[in-house]
Amino acid sequence: MDTAIGLNVNIPQQSSSLIKVIGIGGGGVNAVNYMYNKGIGDVSFAAINTDNQPFKRINVPVKILLGKGTGAGGNPDKARELFQTGVKEIEKILNDGSEMVFISCAVGGGTGTGAAPLLARMAKEKDKLTVAVITLPFYFEGEKRIVAALRSVKEMSLIVDALIIVSNETISNMEVEAQEAFLQTNIVLANAVKSIADIINIEGIQNRDFEDVKATMKNSGVALVSYGFGSGDNRVEDAIKDALSSPLLNKNDIHNAARILLYLTFREDAHVKINEITQNVEKFMADYDRRIIMNWGFGIDNSLEEGKELKFTIIATGFGIDAVPDLKQQLLAEAEKQQHPDDVVTEEEIETIGKVYGQKGIAQLISNNPSDLIIVLNDNDLNNIALLEYMALTPPFKRSKKEIEKLRKPVYVSAPVYVSVKKIEPTSAATEDDDPDAISY
Repeated sequence: MDTAIGLNVNIPQQSSSLIKVIGIGGGGVNAVNYMYNKGIGDVSFAAINTDNQPFKRINVPVKILLGKGTGAGGNPDKARELFQTGVKEIEKILNDGSEMVFISCAVGGGTGTGAAPLLARMAKEKDKLTVAVITLPFYFEGEKRIVAALRSVKEMSLIVDALIIVSNETISNMEVEAQEAFLQTNIVLANAVKSIADIINIEGIQNRDFEDVKATMKNSGVALVSYGFGSGDNRVEDAIKDALSSPLLNKNDIHNAARILLYLTFREDAHVKINEITQNVEKFMADYDRRIIMNWGFGIDNSLEEGKELKFTIIATGFGIDAVPDLKQQLLAEAEKQQHPDDVVTEEEIETIGKVYGQKGIAQLISNNPSDLIIVLNDNDLNNIALLEYMALTPPFKRSKKEIEKLRKPVYVSAPVYVSVKKIEPTSAATEDDDPDAISY
């Protein structure tokens, strides 16, 4: 039944699905509509937005409109206010018997940035295994949007069990039509969700279930969910290599994971041998710390296409946002010092931008915030060895004005001077004005 709050249509009270996927905001609604149209089995879907326009072209059956449907104007604070108008309806869709909730959103704008964390908190308070599937903006969308996105992700990291993060930068250099490029992001997100759903819903030979997924993803930080396909003589090895080249890994070293769940599915007519699996999985695990919490399984999936007769799925958890460690501690530390004003970019945010968007992101920040990131050295500084060493060894986006001020000290020459020093002994010709401790240059 098509359900849109504001149109006074009832919401289904119960669902037989363990998994619910909710898209919130424009980007999230587009992503969840793509997933719905692909027919991911045993998953229920809902869409939430402040803008009514996208609802006219999507097929997701449950829709919740926040406010009057005119949008949030790119303002996260307004989105938070509008979210309160839909709380009762959102309560209903979260009380449908599902155990796991995926929240799909794009951050940096209004609704996804402001309202998604509130939705995540509601799901988490109902003891759902809560996973945020987040898309970061393109680099060219500018510093303000990027920083707003990173702050929203930080806020989400304090609430959800796990985050799956995809950057639009992964499609920025594709030589394909614009609509197809955006479709690639939806494909990546949909396959990440489908990979997890298949582990839960497909009965395996070496079976893994919801509790196994929960053990891997509960309170786990950033999750790297990847998948790959293989066929032919080296199908398991090829599928593993394909999974390790996925854009979902965000160039992270997956071997730094704290917990990992591996799952293989293959067509029944593929006749996969057990030694194919064990030898390749053993080789894959050889580079991990032996103390890692590892789980694995395999099962039959006859829906796999020709040429993709075997699928290898990796769920690796325990990372910080884009491998930045202790993100929650950083955010809590910011909160303790009353947090920075919205127009001040913190060092942690600058470092994260450098990791996600590369040096062009840092260059943009420097051009936009010269007073914060460019240090002008005076003549005295040029004679301060400790300060010069700090400047030479510390990347610009990691330099701290506070640290530089600590290293600065008064000196009494304006340029380097090489001197020859000798003490002048007093002579009988010395006058009372002569200084016996004078130094000759």
